Amino acid sequence: MATRLFFLSTLAAALLVVAIVRPAPVQEDPRWDLLTHHEIGADRFKAAYPDLDGKGVVIAVLDTGVDMGAEGLRRLPDGKVKVIDVRDFSTEGDLFWKEARIVPGGDGEKVVDAEGRGLSHFRAVAADAYPERFYLGFIEEAKFADADVKDLNGDGDTTDVFGILIFTVREPAPEEAGTKKAEGDTDAGAEEKAPAKAGALRYVAVIDVNGDGKLDDGVRVTDYWRSHDTFVLAGKKGARRQLTFAANFYPEEGRLSLHFDSGGHGTHVAGIAAGHRIHGQDGYDGLAPGARVLSLKIGNNRYSGGATVTESIKKALDYAVEYATKHKVPIVYNMSFGIGSEVETKSAIDVYVDELLWKNPGVVFVTSAGNEGPGLSSVGMPGTATRAISVGALLGPEAAHAQYGFPLKAEVAFPFSSRGGDTFKPDILAPGSASSTVPLWGERDHY
Repeated sequence: MATRLFFLSTLAAALLVVAIVRPAPVQEDPRWDLLTHHEIGADRFKAAYPDLDGKGVVIAVLDTGVDMGAEGLRRLPDGKVKVIDVRDFSTEGDLFWKEARIVPGGDGEKVVDAEGRGLSHFRAVAADAYPERFYLGFIEEAKFADADVKDLNGDGDTTDVFGILIFTVREPAPEEAGTKKAEGDTDAGAEEKAPAKAGALRYVAVIDVNGDGKLDDGVRVTDYWRSHDTFVLAGKKGARRQLTFAANFYPEEGRLSLHFDSGGHGTHVAGIAAGHRIHGQDGYDGLAPGARVLSLKIGNNRYSGGATVTESIKKALDYAVEYATKHKVPIVYNMSFGIGSEVETKSAIDVYVDELLWKNPGVVFVTSAGNEGPGLSSVGMPGTATRAISVGALLGPEAAHAQYGFPLKAEVAFPFSSRGGDTFKPDILAPGSASSTVPLWGERDHY
C-alpha cells in the first residue's frame, strides 16, 4: 500500500496526552500564535491543571522519523532525554555489514572487506573488541540520490562514503556497571534496568564521521535504547550540520539499522505534540512538553512523499504496544500518514487498527483525516478506522493572521481537509499549520 503524507493532526494527539498525565512542575506558558494553544483551549486547560504537562505519557510518532538533535526535542523539562527510543521500519536506514580482515598498510594496519574497502587507525577505538573479529559497512551518499537530503554531511557534493567498523565487547561485571534507572525513565515506578550478565557480548560501532578512511577521530555508538548515542556526519569546516543518526543492531541478520529524519515531517509533528524550548526559546513549547517521544519511522524518504507500506505500519504499531506493556506506560499514537480509502472501515490497515485498539484499551490512536478535500467521502485510511480518532485541519483567526496575513472572523476547515460522507469522519478538528521543530538540515526552512 503506497502511502503519502497527509497534514498535521498532532495538536489533537497532544490534547489527549494532557488528559491522562501525572502532575509535574508548573511552567509558564505564553501565547504563541505560530503554535497556537489558545484557539483550541489548551491554555485554559493548563490554567486549570497547571501540573499536567504530559509527564508519564509516551507519544509514538509514526512518520518520517524524529531528529533527536533538533532544538526542542533534546530534553524534557526535567533535563532527561526526550526521544527515548527510535526504530526504523521503513528499511531506508538498513545497512548490511560484511566480515573483514586485518591487513598491513602504509600507515599501519587496516581493516578491509572482500571488496578491498577499508579503514585504518582502528586499534585505539577497538581496544576492547572481544573476540577480535571485525565487520564493515558503509554509508554511501550516492544511495540517497532520490532523497530530500542528498548531501549527508553538507560539504557541497554527494559522493562521500563513510565507513563503519562493527565489533562486539564484553559487558562489565555488575559491581562495575551498577544498577540504575535508564535515562529517560523519569516516572516513579518505571522499569529498572538490571545490568547485563557479566561477560555477555553486545555490539558497538565506530563511524568514520569525516569520511577520511581513519577511525582515530571516529564516533563510537551502541544501540540507541541502551545509551541514547547519536552522531552527525561532518563536512568541511563551516559546513552545515545535516542529520542526527542513531543506530540499532540486528546481528542475526547482519544488519545495522540507522535511524534519521531526512523527510522533516516526523520531527515537525513531534515538536507540536511534545516540544520543549522549540528553537531554543524559553516558553515555546508543544502541547505536552513533559511527554516522552518514541520515534517509529515508517516513511522511506527515498521515495516520493516518504512512502510506506502496510506491513511497516503494522510493525510500528505492534512495537509501541510491546513497549507500553514492558514499561507500563500509556501510549498515544500520532500518525499523519495515509492514502485514499478503498472501502471505508474495511481496508486491511483499518481493520488492523480497530483490532489493536480493541485488544489494548489503554492505547489511543490519533491520525489525520487526509488532504483530499473538500469533496465528501475523501477521508483516507487509516483515518476511517472506527476506533481511531480522525482529525481534520482547522484554520482559526489567529493562525490566519500570523501565518498567512489575512483576516478571518471565525474558525473554518481548510479546503484541502478531507471529510466524511460514507463515514462520520473526521471526529474532531485541530489547527492544520504551525511553526515547530525542524531537523538540522531544515533549520533555515519554514514549517
